[in-house]
Amino acid sequence: MEVTKLRHRDTGDYALETNAGSMTARNVVVATGPFQRSMVPAAAKDLPRSVYQVHASRYRNPDELPPGVVLVVGSGASGSQIADELQQSGRDVYLSVSPHRRVPRRYRGQDVLWWFDKMGRFEITIDSFPERRYPPSTVVTGVNGGYDMNVRRFAHDGGVVLGRVLGCADGKLLVAGDASQILAEADRSYDDFVSAAEALAEKPEVSDHISDGNERSATPILAEVGGARSVDISGENVGSVIWGTGYRFDYNWIDLPIFDSRNAPIQQRGVTAFGLHWMHTFGSGLLSYVGRDAAHIARHMEALQPPSPSGQPPR
Repeated sequence: MEVTKLRHRDTGDYALETNAGSMTARNVVVATGPFQRSMVPAAAKDLPRSVYQVHASRYRNPDELPPGVVLVVGSGASGSQIADELQQSGRDVYLSVSPHRRVPRRYRGQDVLWWFDKMGRFEITIDSFPERRYPPSTVVTGVNGGYDMNVRRFAHDGGVVLGRVLGCADGKLLVAGDASQILAEADRSYDDFVSAAEALAEKPEVSDHISDGNERSATPILAEVGGARSVDISGENVGSVIWGTGYRFDYNWIDLPIFDSRNAPIQQRGVTAFGLHWMHTFGSGLLSYVGRDAAHIARHMEALQPPSPSGQPPR
């Protein structure tokens, strides 16, 4: 069943229009998540028609792409993983990077998520950030059991790293000269993780569960990235562009005054209840932590229930 309209009634409850008819509800939990409509920059419409374009959400494998260089735009989890897969398949790949955080997939014998839990990172709340804007995504992969994602390794192995895409004109893709800065910030996030892990390693409750730290002796990848400010689409034989540029909200079906200037829902720990990444903490978007937010919302809804005539708790 698909809900096509949601509005508040004068009686205090909600009216919902669906493809199976109408209904009312005292409380509504919207658990549609944040990844609703793929977001593609305006520059896409200015690319030559000969270039095959696809959003990361619709990309499936290297074989579906035409010959030529593949340009991947965005170095979040999807963009980084797709660029990595394409490079390993033998394709020539350009990667336009965006701000991201880099961490080791495993460190001293434990998975990065184990370390995040010990560091308390899943408890960090959205309210601790200025204007409630959470930091760039942490790039990880679970392919082949998981391994480190590193744009510098991509460059070392022959990939071309570019800055952020600014636009397209006269058959040229214009890019910012910020690739080095973005990768330097990703390197700092990696170093910060290692420093935090090593500080924790001194505690007995952690030291009993980790290895001796041979990972620290690994030689860092120091590949430099270029400062190109444009890409000649035809001259450099770019045959396809994959837009790993994320998603935007799509709440046009909700007729309620609960959105800010960015069309994001105004909510406090899920009240105006949306299931969102960083709804309350870093863990809010993960299955292992979502139960806490669900319980909080359930308690809130229970408190709103009117007392029953029998004096028994409402069901």
